[in-house]
Amino acid sequence: MPRLARTLLLFAALLAVLGFGISRSGVAEPFSDPLSLIRSQDESAYANGALRMATAGGWLTPRFMGRYLLIKPPLLVWLAGFSMKIGGISRFALRLPVLVAGALATLLLIVWSAKAHSWWTAAATGLLLVANPLWHTFSRLCYTDMLLAAAIIAALFTLWRDPELSRRESILAFGVSVAAGVMAKNIAGLLPVAILAIFYLLVRLRPTAALAKALAVVAVLAGPWHIYQAIAHGRWFWTDYVKIQLLGFGLNPPAQPVAEGAIQFYGKRLLFTDPFLSALVLLALPFVLHAAKERKHEAALLLSWMLVTAAAVLAFQYRNLPYLLQLIPPLSLAATGFGPVASRKGGRLAVPVLAAVFCAKAIAGTPAWAISYGAAPPLPAAAALRWYAGLSRPNELLAVNTDDEFSASVMPLPKVRYVFVDPQGMTLRYAPHYGYLGITVSASQFDELERWELLFQRHLQEWGLDSVEPVATVVVANSAAEVVHMISTHPQSDFYLPEDFLGQLPDTVNATHSISPFAGRRFFLLARDSRYSARPTGKLLLLE
Repeated sequence: MPRLARTLLLFAALLAVLGFGISRSGVAEPFSDPLSLIRSQDESAYANGALRMATAGGWLTPRFMGRYLLIKPPLLVWLAGFSMKIGGISRFALRLPVLVAGALATLLLIVWSAKAHSWWTAAATGLLLVANPLWHTFSRLCYTDMLLAAAIIAALFTLWRDPELSRRESILAFGVSVAAGVMAKNIAGLLPVAILAIFYLLVRLRPTAALAKALAVVAVLAGPWHIYQAIAHGRWFWTDYVKIQLLGFGLNPPAQPVAEGAIQFYGKRLLFTDPFLSALVLLALPFVLHAAKERKHEAALLLSWMLVTAAAVLAFQYRNLPYLLQLIPPLSLAATGFGPVASRKGGRLAVPVLAAVFCAKAIAGTPAWAISYGAAPPLPAAAALRWYAGLSRPNELLAVNTDDEFSASVMPLPKVRYVFVDPQGMTLRYAPHYGYLGITVSASQFDELERWELLFQRHLQEWGLDSVEPVATVVVANSAAEVVHMISTHPQSDFYLPEDFLGQLPDTVNATHSISPFAGRRFFLLARDSRYSARPTGKLLLLE
C-alpha cells in the first residue's frame, strides 16, 4: 500500500477511535477535571461565540452573550463557526475541528516515533495517547487546548527533523505552527520558541537567521488580528487579554478550584488519570537524561519540551487541569522511545499490553483513569432547560444560582440572564470591568434597569460596543431575599430556581407566575403574561 494511503488510513482510524460518540454529551457536560468533578463550562462560551458567527457573522471579534470575548484569540471560535456554517448546527460540527486537530497531533507523534525508533514504538506511542483520559477528553471538546497541543507538536516535529531550520519549508512550517498556537491560546503558543532555546543550549547549537525568519512568519500571521483589536477595541482588548487573562489569572487569580499547591495539583492528576503512563515515564526518565547529557537530539528536545512546559504550567498561578494536556505528548514520546519499551522486544511486548489497557479504560466507565466515550453524567439542568426551550416562550429567563454551566446560552431562548446570590462579591472579582460596563449588575440596579441602561450604553460605546445586548446578563444578589424581591418586581420574567426558594415565595407570586416543579431539586416560575417579548439575542439554534 502506498505511503500516502497508509497515512490517510491511519488518520481515519484515529478520527474513529478518538471521535466515537463525540456528540453523545451535551455542551459543557463532560468533566474537564474528573477528580474535582469540574464540568467543561468554557465550552458554552466558545459554542455561543461560534454559533453567533455561523448564524449572524461578526467573524473578526467573537462575542459571548453579546459582549466581546477577547480573553483568547479567535482561532477555535473561527474553526467551530466555519464548521457549523458548512456542516450545519450540531455538537458534532462544533467539536469536529478539535477532533481533527487531535487526530493530526496523534498522527504526527506516531510518525515521529516510527522515524526515530520503530513501528512497534510508534504503535505503543499511539496506544498511550488514545488511552490517555486527558488526550481523549480534549480531542472531543470545543476547547483551545488541543489546538495548542497540535500546533506545538507540529512546530517541534519540524525542529526535530531540521534542528537548525535550514530549509525554507522548515522555516515556514515552524512559523505557521507557532502562529497557530498563538491564535489558539495567547502567548502559550510561543512555547516552542522557549523549547528551541533550551534545546539549543543542551546540544550547543547557535541560533541562525532562520529563527528570525520563522518569527517574522509568526508576526505576519498572528499580528494583524492583534493589531486590529488593539486599534478597534483597545480598552476591551487590553483588559480582557492582558489584565484579566495574563496578569489576573496568570499572576493573581481571583480564586482557585481546589486548595492544593501547584505541584500537588498537577502531579496527583497526572498520576490518577494515567498511572500507566506515569510509571513508564519514571522508568524512561533516567535514559532520557543520559541521552540528553550525550547531546542526542531527540532526548535533548524531549527534555527541553518537558522542562519548559512544566515550568509554564507551574508558573501560571491559576490551576486548571486542561493545562496538563501539553505535557502528555513529550511524556508519551519519552515513555516509549526510551527505557524498557524502546527496544524492539520491549515494543513487541508493550503493544498488546497497551492495547489491553486501552480496552480496559474504554469499558471502565467513570473512574478518573477511564475514557468515557461520551458517557459523562448529564448536567442536572439539561432536561429542564430543553423542556423549557421547547415551550418557545417569548419571556426572558433568569437562571438563579445556575447548574447549567451556561449551556442555556446556546439554546433558542429570547434572553437569558444569570443570577447569583453572592454576598462576598466573588462574581465581580473575575471581571471587575463588567460592573462599569453594566454586564454584571446588582439586584438593585436590575430593579431599576431602565434608569441605568442609558449610562451602561454610553460606557459600552466608549469601549467600542454599540449595543446594549450584554447589559445585565449577570445579576448579583446579596441574599435570597433580594432574589424574591426581584421576582415580585419582574412579573413578566420567567425564573429557574433552586427548590430552597419555594418556601420563601410570598403568596402573591401566584398572581404573576405559575410554579412548574422539575426533577433535579429545581423549579420554574413561568410568568402568566407570556405576551411580553424579551429583547432578542440573535438567532441561536439548539445544538443537537
